[in-house]
Amino acid sequence: MNVVKTLAMVNLGLIMLFSCKKGDTGQPGQQGPKGDQGTTGMQGEKGADGATIFSGTTVPGATLEKW
Repeated sequence: MNVVKTLAMVNLGLIMLFSCKKGDTGQPGQQGPKGDQGTTGMQGEKGADGATIFSGTTVPGATLEKW
């Protein structure tokens, strides 16, 4: 008789678990306060030098490096 009662309770629990309808999702809550600012990070490495600009009144010679 105990086995029958146990099986009946398990079946009843499974029926209740799988037959319940899920409700609608509620409204989202308010946003929390802003936290403290973090520490400043390390400075990055120095970048490569920029381009060299030549100026003059004649055509550059063939010995200038090309990029």
